[in-house]
Order: sequence, then C-alpha cells, then structure tokens
Amino acid sequence: MKKYSLLISLFAAFLLCGGVMGFIKASSIASLVMSLCFSIGLFLSAYVGKLGKIWGLYFAAVQIVALNIFFLVRFTKSFAVFPAGVMCVATTLIGIPLLSYLTTKAKERKYN
Repeated sequence: MKKYSLLISLFAAFLLCGGVMGFIKASSIASLVMSLCFSIGLFLSAYVGKLGKIWGLYFAAVQIVALNIFFLVRFTKSFAVFPAGVMCVATTLIGIPLLSYLTTKAKERKYN
C-alpha cells in the first residue's frame, strides 16, 4: 500500500506543478486553485493510505477518475496535446494500477 501512496504523492506534485505552470504561462487562476485543491486532497489521501487505511486510496481513486474525466472532456473539445492530452494520459497511467490494486483488495476482503 505504501508504494501506491508514493505514486499518488508523486502525481499530486506533478499536478501542482502543472497548475503553477498554467498560472505562470496563461495567468490562469482557476488552474492554480483547482490543482492546489486536488493536490491537497491527493496528498492527504496518500498520507492516510500510508498509515494503512484503505479508504485513503479509495478517495484518491475517486479524485483521479474525476480528473481523468475532466481532462478527457477538455481533450475531446480542443484536441490540444498539452495540457489536456498529457494530463489525460497521466491520470490514466496512475489510475489503472491503483484501481487494479483496489479491485484485488476488495476481492480479497470479500472472500475472507
């Protein structure tokens, strides 16, 4: 569970850097605020997951799926590779192993 917490923390830092970059390049306050909100949520989720609480990883998964849907919609509207396309790929690459782990854990709990 700790490696997934580290993965979530790294993604949260990447997300925060993207928000800061969006603010610097395009003066987008919305980008900065949303990246800050999601990063704080992801950092807290990673911390709770590192403590051994599975619900922290579930909360992170919900946030990552929400971000994936948001960036997928933005990408399909603009077909801009950066930032929407890159973030859509990044959230997918983070989400797939996390959701796979959570699915495996849920099956283990069901059968135990």
